Amino acid sequence: MQQYTGKLKKSELNLREHLSVLERDWLSACLVSNVGVKGAIYSDKDPHHLVVEYDSNLTNGPDLLDILYRWGLRAELRTTVRLRGR
Repeated sequence: MQQYTGKLKKSELNLREHLSVLERDWLSACLVSNVGVKGAIYSDKDPHHLVVEYDSNLTNGPDLLDILYRWGLRAELRTTVRLRGR
């Protein structure tokens, strides 16, 4: 189990790939296995919209994009916000 030391933030990513449900589930699980990533979930309305929650002391939005690029996936960062009360 990972320890989260910093403030949790979330980044919204727009994947420019057409992934199946199984591929999206695999991608979410792989992202969560990275240090500092707490969760990754897709929007019900838009299968290209991925929201990732992470410890800002351990990773950041551009790092998440880099991970996706290294896996051969095209994506862009939509927004990054600090979560209230965390």
